[in-house]
Amino acid sequence: MDDCKGWHPLDEEFLPPSATACRFFRKLCLYWRGIPVREVRTLALYTPSGDDVFAFVFAAVVVIVVVAGIIRGLAWNQVKALLARGWLTHQGTVEFGSVEERRTRYKNLYIARIDYSYSVNGEYYSGNLERLFFLESSADKFVAAMKGQMVFVRSNPTHPERSALLKQDQPGGWPA
Repeated sequence: MDDCKGWHPLDEEFLPPSATACRFFRKLCLYWRGIPVREVRTLALYTPSGDDVFAFVFAAVVVIVVVAGIIRGLAWNQVKALLARGWLTHQGTVEFGSVEERRTRYKNLYIARIDYSYSVNGEYYSGNLERLFFLESSADKFVAAMKGQMVFVRSNPTHPERSALLKQDQPGGWPA
């Protein structure tokens, strides 16, 4: 292919940086000189390098972690509520409550956690509920209002250690 250097007054150093243009002009040069040009077609339009594969895998892991965090932090109580609708209801008591601050990039979030106990067939079990709040004062009010309260707890009939507190089961719902 070096035969075609200098085929045009604009030598390769003056050609545009596009590799496609250079290939096209070289093939044209070879064609006019009567040299057979074999077309090589690749199946892939793009062959990723090691850096590209790492970036793709890293991006996929970040997306999975973010989605899992959203499900865990925001939607898990809704998923749990859907699963617990057919479970048995028992009386329980809120034993303990706490507020935890979670820092995100743009805003601090507050997780109110209440721990409760309940009994099924004479056996005592415990569980917890986590709620997300944007204000620390709201989370503190929720925990203070729930401590020592009687609550209705749903438990799985086959695994009574699995439980859920549902807003619709509590008289008057959650405290504001």
